[in-house]
Amino acid sequence: MNKTLLTAVSALVIMTAAPAAFADQVNTKSSSPSATTTGTVSIDSRMTADGMIGKPFYNESGESVAKIQDIILDNKGNAKLVVLADGAVTGLGKIVAFDYNIIERQNGDGDVIGALSEDMIQRAKTFSYEAKDESDKVSVMPQDSHSMIKLLEGHLVNAKGEKLADIDDISFKNGKADQLVLGFDKTLGLGGEKAALAYGDVLLSKNGETYDFKISASQAAQFEAFKNNF
Repeated sequence: MNKTLLTAVSALVIMTAAPAAFADQVNTKSSSPSATTTGTVSIDSRMTADGMIGKPFYNESGESVAKIQDIILDNKGNAKLVVLADGAVTGLGKIVAFDYNIIERQNGDGDVIGALSEDMIQRAKTFSYEAKDESDKVSVMPQDSHSMIKLLEGHLVNAKGEKLADIDDISFKNGKADQLVLGFDKTLGLGGEKAALAYGDVLLSKNGETYDFKISASQAAQFEAFKNNF
């Protein structure tokens, strides 16, 4: 079982017309509306994509009945589906998807718990990411929705599409994507610094099989100024 883990990262609030705000931001250093506000934000790793995907899904009796394979978001960042793999140990069985609301809670160790049984999984339609596969036996990813796994392969980019940072993780709050955890100044893809940016402060666009999280030229300039603080 996972232990509680709080990760403190630098919080970046990129300003446009007026100051944005982090509900859980602490140690904020305020500045003018046209500047970049920084501080620290504590992100509970249990409530992130990385903290949930690949982890067991438990029923109310504490039995592991599946593994979480993916989380499907709509265009507004709302978690709509949780994709599960049958097989409590290997997660290599049937792939199915249920409404995200089947997740009733997470306990103190971060275990995901819901009213799910192996019988429900066996009776559910097989899930596919491809619309062409839809049938009376196969459910597919809704239109205008996004795989969390693919989002995590994305990058923060400027208006020209130039990479500024990796998307290292995405946190959730009340069933909705809340913070992008950005990774930058890495060496061979490792180490580096991290920052948190509100999910709603970027423009999501498809880039082949992955995604770009785009910010404007002025926002990119603010981000570069923020990076120079390290």
